[in-house]
Parts: sequence; structure tokens; C-alpha cells
Amino acid sequence: MNGLGGTGPQGIEWASAEEFAERVLDLRSNEKAWSRHLGDTLLRAQDLADDGQVEKAKQELISFRDNCPWIFFADIAVTQLENMGD
Repeated sequence: MNGLGGTGPQGIEWASAEEFAERVLDLRSNEKAWSRHLGDTLLRAQDLADDGQVEKAKQELISFRDNCPWIFFADIAVTQLENMGD
């Protein structure tokens, strides 16, 4: 995600407190959306695995892992993938 500034000593200067608050709310909204997407992906993958379609289930998890910008959520998909024997 862009917009939080650099990691150097100067970082980023915000135009206003409102701009900063808006950015934080945007990030939180994005995090919630990816959390829901993770839940949906885990359920879909489990349903596929239960139906004997393990490779399709793994592909669901791999796709999520490769596209999710939130490392914590991507790591959960990796753990589920490892639990399926990958």
C-alpha cells in the first residue's frame, strides 16, 4: 500500500489531520475486505478439498497468497496450503 511515507527520518508530510485520518480509514477498509476475502477463500478451498478437488483447492489458496497485500492474511493461506500437503 502506498501513502504511508518512507521509512527514513523524514517520512511523509500530510496536508492535514483529515487527510491522514482518511488514509487510515481507507487502509482499515482494505484490511476488512481482504479479511472477508480470506474467509471466503478458505471456505471455498475446504469445500473443494472435501469434494476431492484438492488441486483446485490449492490453486484457490495460491491465488489468494499471490494477490493479497496483507502478509498476515497471505500467511494464513500458506498455512492452509501446507496443511493440504503442498
